[in-house]
Amino acid sequence: MAKVADLGLEGVVAKRLDSRYTPGRRSSAWIKHKLRRLERLALTGVRRRSDGTTEAVFVARQRPDGSVSPAGSIELGLRSNLMQELELRLAELPARRRGAIAFYPPEVSVLASLHGLPDGPVRDAVLCEIAPSTSGGSTERVERLTGARIGIA
Repeated sequence: MAKVADLGLEGVVAKRLDSRYTPGRRSSAWIKHKLRRLERLALTGVRRRSDGTTEAVFVARQRPDGSVSPAGSIELGLRSNLMQELELRLAELPARRRGAIAFYPPEVSVLASLHGLPDGPVRDAVLCEIAPSTSGGSTERVERLTGARIGIA
């Protein structure tokens, strides 16, 4: 799998030698293994349902010049404890609202398990935690987290 990652691929597909490809049909004889990684992303918005429940968080990647580039949304792993922590952090920030979406300055970071190309949209992103507000130690924290800890293969 290290070679797959070195080549910049999203993962691998393996099949039983005796199985045939059948267009439009899934088969247990074919297995797809996606490479997942943890990435620190800036939170730029939240979409809430009418009852106030968070439906998705919008994220972006910080560029070296300090600007951000949109990376997509996270809709998985929005556990109540994380959402409570996130709401406390966002309460301190100004928000622009458009319908069910509140947009925030990119001052809160999250850690997400995801796959996809490093500069492309996040794919199957799962929120793992709200990153500490201080930048010290954040890289070490990302390196310590593993797929096993967050229950993702």
